[in-house]
Amino acid sequence: MKTGSSPLANTYKEPAAPILVETALLGQGLPSIDNECIADLWPAVPGIELVWLQEGRVVSGGLEELLAVRPRQEWERINSSNLERSAERKASGYLTASAVLKISSRSTGRIVVTAGMGGVRAGIVSPDLMEIKPGGILIASAFKDTIEAEASLEYLRKRRVITAGWQSARADGFLFLDHGCDLDIRCDDDFLSAKGLGGGFFTSFGLIMFNPLELSKRIPDRGCLERAAAKGQVALDNGLEFHPQVNAALDEMTGGHSSQLQLHALVDNLRLALLLMDNHML
Repeated sequence: MKTGSSPLANTYKEPAAPILVETALLGQGLPSIDNECIADLWPAVPGIELVWLQEGRVVSGGLEELLAVRPRQEWERINSSNLERSAERKASGYLTASAVLKISSRSTGRIVVTAGMGGVRAGIVSPDLMEIKPGGILIASAFKDTIEAEASLEYLRKRRVITAGWQSARADGFLFLDHGCDLDIRCDDDFLSAKGLGGGFFTSFGLIMFNPLELSKRIPDRGCLERAAAKGQVALDNGLEFHPQVNAALDEMTGGHSSQLQLHALVDNLRLALLLMDNHML
């Protein structure tokens, strides 16, 4: 399958170190999106590596390689807390951002890209937060809409993780608009020109760069979120994963619009990662 490219893709250089992309969203979180749609949007730039587990072995590859295994819905959703056990069992599965962050900490390429990220929910801390450590960089659109943003930001700050917003100083929701919380830094074109985050600054700190979806693109009916979260809780009570069920419910309620938004968010975050690396900002 030919990998498509956006009009901007050819303006990017191949990054000096790989940009690593989680695969849980592409593998299981976009039920109404087919492989052709993903390929049409994906930046055709070398140095973007998607990461998954196949028969206990960590695999990193390009989009074509992932799409070849993407129809395997029986695969597991693997995070950092069960990564080692899954490898020992010779399991196959799609990796969340936390699992990719854990793997990337062992190598030189430490920039990880996701769409919506986990955080604190009902007092439970997502592995996504736990795996952001000094030297680690995660680019995300926002916390997922079911996450308690203020508690999540407080947790990060206690762990010496800097939160930055691309062209915004607020975290105000992902697919839906939220009341918002202040971030540590606002980054924009002027900040990029000044290379304000370069020079090995993050040797002692972790970084999350939020790249929010435009307000006009977000879903206006928050009732959808409440109903989807309720279905996610039922799944969780029955020993299943919370977020895939929420994504499936939102996809159904919005006629696939929520999945389209999440795919565009992931691709936009990849483009931002490429832009920042081009300018030696990360």
